[in-house]
Amino acid sequence: MDCLTALIWAYATMARMRTKSPDEISLDWEARLLTPVNWRGRAFHHETVNFFGNTTAYLVTRVPLKEVMDAAENIDLLAHLASSINAMVEAVDEDFVATQTALMCACPDLRYLCTNICLEHPTGFSVDSWRTIGVDLTWDIPGVPTTMADVVRPVNATTREGTALILPNNDLGSNYQVSVSLQPQAMDILCNDKRWMQWFYGVVR
Repeated sequence: MDCLTALIWAYATMARMRTKSPDEISLDWEARLLTPVNWRGRAFHHETVNFFGNTTAYLVTRVPLKEVMDAAENIDLLAHLASSINAMVEAVDEDFVATQTALMCACPDLRYLCTNICLEHPTGFSVDSWRTIGVDLTWDIPGVPTTMADVVRPVNATTREGTALILPNNDLGSNYQVSVSLQPQAMDILCNDKRWMQWFYGVVR
């Protein structure tokens, strides 16, 4: 999953940067990736056996913007970017969770908690995965010939620029379905990038 995340981040960032004029950008900027990670199974195993609350950690991978853009043009650099993302994920342990929980408990109103990432800016991006959510749900309803959903889709009132979601899919083979949200000009650049499209069978817009 880290490889797919790196792939999306690199090419989406490249497309977004190409919509800007040279005087609007700087390769000295830092790129930031927000990736929610489920820490269940990584920390507090015994304490969470009967816990059904939120077990999401919000990770921010920070690398030079140039490294992200270069990864779209070099497979070795793309692998290095994926390893940077993986290093952040692997850092989620009990200390990480305890610190995050203490932060939330100390905040008088959780609505004030936020990340210092602007998803509307080309240096900010978020990738989440709902790949396995709902895919194993079955039912037995009289008169209904099927017992499982053909597909599972999240429903959102709005979509934000600078985000990607790996969609739920009951086919957990090698095929992935990804929803990418960019402003129209950046989306056109992305979909016309042959290097990006070589990774996909098709696009639905």
